[in-house]
Amino acid sequence: MTREIIVNDIIWGKIVINEPVAVEIIKTKAFQRLKGIDQAGYLPLYNNPHNLDRKLLKHTRYEHSIGVYWLLKIKGDSLEARISGLIHDVSHAAFSHTADYIFTGGVSEISAFSRRQSFSLP
Repeated sequence: MTREIIVNDIIWGKIVINEPVAVEIIKTKAFQRLKGIDQAGYLPLYNNPHNLDRKLLKHTRYEHSIGVYWLLKIKGDSLEARISGLIHDVSHAAFSHTADYIFTGGVSEISAFSRRQSFSLP
């Protein structure tokens, strides 16, 4: 039985997860499937204003979900919050963020978010 999961993350560095419930979730087929889904969907559609190497921008849903879990742990959030963060992408389909891009008229999520923030409602 695996007692811990170690992930070398491009953002957080070495992440060690040793909470039994989190380890068991990460080992499931549903969670492992996230390794094959890019966080951005189809990366060439997204803006790259600093012309960064595309290999550095590749980030899977698996890595992202582990990173969310880790951030919540660093913040001292409850186990329930950390597990929620860990599994939040399990139900996503492949290319779902690409659909976000298409539905915003070809604007990246960051640009769309910034644009939404510029409007104030009464």
